[in-house]
Amino acid sequence: MNEVFSVIVLLYNNSEFLEGCLDSILNQDYPAVEIVVVDDGSKSFDKDGIEAYIREHKRENIKSIVVYQNERNFGTVKSANGAIKKSSGKYIKLLAGDDTLYDCETLSHAAAALRVCPCGIITGDVMKCDKDLNPIGRYHKDLVLILNSLSPIDVFRRLCIHNDIVAGGVFFDASFFERYGMFDESYRLLEDWPTWMTATQKGCRIFYTPFYAVRYRTHNGIGTSTNPVYLADRKHLFLHIIVPARKSIGPIWFLMATISFLIINSIIVRKIYGFLFRRN
Repeated sequence: MNEVFSVIVLLYNNSEFLEGCLDSILNQDYPAVEIVVVDDGSKSFDKDGIEAYIREHKRENIKSIVVYQNERNFGTVKSANGAIKKSSGKYIKLLAGDDTLYDCETLSHAAAALRVCPCGIITGDVMKCDKDLNPIGRYHKDLVLILNSLSPIDVFRRLCIHNDIVAGGVFFDASFFERYGMFDESYRLLEDWPTWMTATQKGCRIFYTPFYAVRYRTHNGIGTSTNPVYLADRKHLFLHIIVPARKSIGPIWFLMATISFLIINSIIVRKIYGFLFRRN
């Protein structure tokens, strides 16, 4: 019952929030935790300071500490894969350096759910917060609430239109990556969406467990980014996963997926939406 839970903290130019992120891990009641901190080539990275902070505040349940910086900026996908390979836990949680685990019982809830999950992947809820981590409300995604009643192909069809499984809520058994593969490094920023789609295509069931997993900082406009790298990843997903699956998902779902892709990848539309988002 004391399998190690590896929490991987992904850093890139957001170290100002790191202590809060680490505190949320250090305060976990789960009995065996590994902390892996990887920085993806930030201009400033204090490896010794991070290690010293963890050692000063850790309790007996912190079994291992790994802190390192990539030799250059690899992007989210390759950076996450490298950290997973350096981790030793049976269970794995990826955590952005500007977010926090929801409360001290988060890993215990996740481990209990993973022990009975046949495919090694579960998702909980995500609490949206402002920059000071004051709660705004649950990150509302209708798909998550009905995941347990859907077949893998039904989930895949819905994912063709939009990624409604928020990465912040997801936890893995390490066996998931052995069964379905690591994150696809043909993408640079999208580690989550292609993974959900590839896994569900192979029959994987992603289970929803009703507990809060993460406090997620919503920086203004982040959801409406016109980052060309993200848009290139999104196009790659459409061309290499959705288009080849057009027969299996059916003409109506493929039409909706195509319309969604054209809207999401329209820089003009995203800029207008981003402007309205920031104003409201």
